[in-house]
Amino acid sequence: MNDVTAPMDLVNGFRMMSVIGVSIFWVSVGVILGMFWHKFRPDYQTSEIKNQ
Repeated sequence: MNDVTAPMDLVNGFRMMSVIGVSIFWVSVGVILGMFWHKFRPDYQTSEIKNQ
């Protein structure tokens, strides 16, 4: 196997930016879907129809 010749500062910087980027992505997906869930309230509409 070939040894990695990249500086560890570069590798660790990439790892940190990758973790930050993926975390921001999933948090934003959760917030957006949570806003849609709150706006359309599918659980509220079905319980309201069942009670009528």
